Amino acid sequence: MNTKASLRQECLALRDAERDRERKSHAIQRRLLDLPEFLGSQRVAFYVGVRSEVATRDALDTALNVGKHIGVVYRDRDNLGVCLIHAITELTQGSFGLWEPPTELRSTPERQLRTKAVDLFVIPGLAFDRRGGRLGYGRGYYDRFLAESRPDAHRIALAFDAQVLDEVPMGPRDQRVHLVVTERAVYRVSP
Repeated sequence: MNTKASLRQECLALRDAERDRERKSHAIQRRLLDLPEFLGSQRVAFYVGVRSEVATRDALDTALNVGKHIGVVYRDRDNLGVCLIHAITELTQGSFGLWEPPTELRSTPERQLRTKAVDLFVIPGLAFDRRGGRLGYGRGYYDRFLAESRPDAHRIALAFDAQVLDEVPMGPRDQRVHLVVTERAVYRVSP
């Protein structure tokens, strides 16, 4: 088994075993909402946390209520897209159990948010390091997606502190994040 595959299994088991996820997710979301990068961004692309991922619904709801343009990431075949939403109630459960905007909403031109228009990406993953390394689920969705983003767009990963490792193996196509927000700290990556 290759290093990334075995590390994915270990990190998923570690995240699944995380205790008090709800309280920790709330603390992580609070930290995200207080970041200057978040406060200064108008167009934010969120993932919606499922299973043992850091939850994002409260932060999503708060961001909508303060007037930010919020897009939710969805899967379209082998790629990701972003659809603007006006309320969490617009989301439905789609592929892989993910909460996404329904197809009819995603196909509405005024609801589409181009990747290059996003100021800040809120990103999930299995493991991260303090240099911005990210270990995803192995299909490259976020790597392809983030490769299309603007150089000045912020990439913020949400993770439990146990998901921050000394080093995450990175390949040439793997995309780095700029900050990792946990229940204990905000890890900023030096440029």
